[in-house]
Amino acid sequence: MVVPAKERTRVLVVAGIALFFSVLVWFNYSAVLPLVVEEWGPSGTQAGIVFGAFQAGYLVAILPAGWLADRWSPRWIIAVGATGTGLPSLGFTVVADRFLI
Repeated sequence: MVVPAKERTRVLVVAGIALFFSVLVWFNYSAVLPLVVEEWGPSGTQAGIVFGAFQAGYLVAILPAGWLADRWSPRWIIAVGATGTGLPSLGFTVVADRFLI
């Protein structure tokens, strides 16, 4: 089956936009780090622990996500994964006001 060029372009644009928004969480902490330091006053180690916790969450999630994407629609796995990353990131901004330890 040959997919029309218009349909391929639409899929490429939608996939590109979805992936763009899903990787924003990777860069948001670095972008707001000066504000976090100003507001919370964490040490470099504490700031690194916050980012490390995010990375650890990614490492824990990526293997099951890959397994699920191999068995079911990658479209849904990406959508659920992006939502499952985005909502806690937004929650972090609402709830967090200092380094806990």
